[in-house]
Amino acid sequence: MATAIATRTREPMGAYGAPYIGETFAFIKDPYTFVKRRRARYGPYFYTGFFGKKTTVMPGAEAQRYVLATNYRNFPWREGYKILEPFLTDSLAATDGPIHDSQRKLVSPAFHGRNMPAYVAHMDHSIDHLLDEWGNMGTRPFYEESRHLSFTLATSLLLGVETGKEYDLLNRLWRDFAAGFVSVVRLNAPFTTYGRAVAAKNQIEAQLRMLVAERRQQESSNALGLLIAARDEEGNALTDEQLIAQIKVLIFAGYDTAAGVLGWLMAELLRHPEMYERARAEVNADAKDAPLSYDDLRQKPFLDAVIKETLRVHPQTAFMLRGAKEAFELEGYSMPAGQPVMLVPAYTHFMPEYFEDPFTFDPERFMAPRDEDARSPYAWIGFGGGPRICLGENLGKIEVKAAFTKLVRRFDFSLVPDQDYTPLYVPLSRPTGEVMVNYRAR
Repeated sequence: MATAIATRTREPMGAYGAPYIGETFAFIKDPYTFVKRRRARYGPYFYTGFFGKKTTVMPGAEAQRYVLATNYRNFPWREGYKILEPFLTDSLAATDGPIHDSQRKLVSPAFHGRNMPAYVAHMDHSIDHLLDEWGNMGTRPFYEESRHLSFTLATSLLLGVETGKEYDLLNRLWRDFAAGFVSVVRLNAPFTTYGRAVAAKNQIEAQLRMLVAERRQQESSNALGLLIAARDEEGNALTDEQLIAQIKVLIFAGYDTAAGVLGWLMAELLRHPEMYERARAEVNADAKDAPLSYDDLRQKPFLDAVIKETLRVHPQTAFMLRGAKEAFELEGYSMPAGQPVMLVPAYTHFMPEYFEDPFTFDPERFMAPRDEDARSPYAWIGFGGGPRICLGENLGKIEVKAAFTKLVRRFDFSLVPDQDYTPLYVPLSRPTGEVMVNYRAR
């Protein structure tokens, strides 16, 4: 049994909800309100029915530290995310133990700092190419534009695919693929979201298999080329199937996550004009034609704080699931082996014991002298935490900073009035509305 934290324990109380679906719909509609109400009824930790399984919900920094770091070996990712197995099988995100550790070592070099200057130079060119299509003024759905930009950067940086029929096909397939990740109705039929996602997955893997075969025949500086060239201490390389699995999860992380962060970031800054102007000044919005530089993008403390605050208020992963290999005890509760546990950043990120005035968008909470994330480690987990923290954290932040810099150097923006910013949480956080913006060339 994992090391006990408390000497007197009790089992969590709760309610399963409806047969099979449990309380899944109530949770994903509004995780914060769901957890708040059930904590008031059942106590700090409680159980619920989620995607067909009795699941222990564990909000708070200590639970996040315990599951993600202190005893992470007891909480395999794969056992928590059985629902995603048809989509992310054998990827870095879906493996555990020695297999995960070995693959992480092989994938890590693609995210090494020495590769970032070349990635940033590529971003500079790609973002300019996309913004050239905008013209001098107009109105655009910024969240959708963020998805287009993020997908282009993800496929070009990873695969060297940026335009043409190959790109258009991958883009179309990926939208169907991502939409089916967490479908409650798991019927594999053409008329269901899940069925379309499975079909898209198969077509995506066929496309990636051809790309991997092509890239093996030529040297390449993109991430796929680095992954193909990677070797462990014994000279082993990633197999084609492992490469395909890694590419899928890296596109997912680099596409939908980056799009959500960029979309929310622009919406929040434009709703807080003084913060928007401060961020524009930090990236030198008047330097219209200056090329992007990795060293320069790294030195943006306020924009870094804006990204962290965006991920606090709008965590891209509203909840995290893990299995429990062994029974364990934590903060006065005893949890059984074999039952999934759920962490809820969408609730923990708003707990006033960790964050002052938590419903206020306030990037300075992440700057000296406040440093609220350092004061309460593992209260903020915008990129996960522990040994399995997101490998692409640095690249993701650089991508968002690069996009914001290019956007505000080329255009002045304002929000179209009367939009719906109610968050949607699944599969990743995004606004209900499209974040419509007016823009004019500078």
